[in-house]
Amino acid sequence: MSVEENWLRLSDWCQREAPITAAAIDPPAGKSAVDEIERLTGIKWPTELRTWFGLQNGNPDGRHSALIFPDFQPLSLDRVASVWASMTETWAETTAAVGGLSLLDEPAGEVSETYLSAYIPIAFNIRGDLLFVAAVRSLVFRTIYSVAQM
Repeated sequence: MSVEENWLRLSDWCQREAPITAAAIDPPAGKSAVDEIERLTGIKWPTELRTWFGLQNGNPDGRHSALIFPDFQPLSLDRVASVWASMTETWAETTAAVGGLSLLDEPAGEVSETYLSAYIPIAFNIRGDLLFVAAVRSLVFRTIYSVAQM
């Protein structure tokens, strides 16, 4: 199933069975907003990630009722930008010390021991854990779980 098919299935279910959750998710982000945040990251996003934000724009005010991933709430594009910038800056020294962006050439599933700027945050939980999509040329769509604090 495509991202769109899965989202529509989840969204329809939430509308029927969990209307508070459905109401906590913002409407889609416009193409120009997605373009702007993609440009900020300096990484070409996978089509699936662009589609994701074209279907919804997360939970901008962090209401706990938007747990559409197990225990995680989707980030709005504004939060994607701020979390990405903060993580990139915070982890810059460590990333450089362990090999920098050359770590992206490692096979999928390898532990990088740092945050890489190609990791695009998409969701968070109340403990500060994040879900990421790795936007790298060798992978189409890889979701990564990180325990990095926001």
